[in-house]
Amino acid sequence: METYDLIAADFDGTRYKPWPDTIEFSKRFKPGDTVLDLGCGNGRDLKHFESLGVRVIGLDFSLEQLKVVRARARDPPEPLVGDDPRSPASPGTPAGPLCDDVVQDPARAVSSSGRTGQASEPGEENVQRTSPSSGPMPMLVRGDVSELPIRDDTADGAILVATLHHLPTKEGRLRALREARRCLAPGGACLLGVWATGQDRFEGNIERARTELGESWEEGDMLLDWKLPDGRVFPRYYHLFSEEEFSELISTSEFDVERKYFSCDNHYALLIK
Repeated sequence: METYDLIAADFDGTRYKPWPDTIEFSKRFKPGDTVLDLGCGNGRDLKHFESLGVRVIGLDFSLEQLKVVRARARDPPEPLVGDDPRSPASPGTPAGPLCDDVVQDPARAVSSSGRTGQASEPGEENVQRTSPSSGPMPMLVRGDVSELPIRDDTADGAILVATLHHLPTKEGRLRALREARRCLAPGGACLLGVWATGQDRFEGNIERARTELGESWEEGDMLLDWKLPDGRVFPRYYHLFSEEEFSELISTSEFDVERKYFSCDNHYALLIK
């Protein structure tokens, strides 16, 4: 994941519009609802949801990507949850004001670890909170999508687009999807999107990964370089999903499926808790 810190500024220059599928997904929500953007990167979807009056919580493991989001805020930037790069927000621990905002009565809310009341982890009081002239206050959290520092049953929606295909194990991908479900309120919706197999342009990337990853390589794994203007090159891991694997992942996640579809070389699913 260090790669995404190193390429953050260049990455931001190529990712500036919300995904068309997340725009469609946003129509499900009303002002005041809470949506998690899990693996938010440079925040390409955050602004759109904020413009609708939706409370957005962006989570990513890359501190530099989150700093890019923070730098674009209209208010003076403030610290992030997990601002220390050595210590992202603690897995399963409510991230301070995150839960104050999401849970109406945090004193009675219980985190996945069983703790109640206010968060007390060091640094959890340091939350990115901006106050645009219209819309709710967004929040950014540095954390792991497979161990979310968010309380159970707190969000109305979750975005998991272009996130799971960066996780290198089947177990990690399933754990992340189940974590998204845990954080949703009953009836909450999750938009899941991953890259699909069957793309001839990636044949060389797959063969390279088979060689470089050795015994850890799995069907669908590939390496795709990001080249900076200064000539530095950073390989990025991707896992391409077959339709069968995508369906199997969903079926073991305990989500109900409202819709599955294929668009622009991506598998998508609209999932309901």
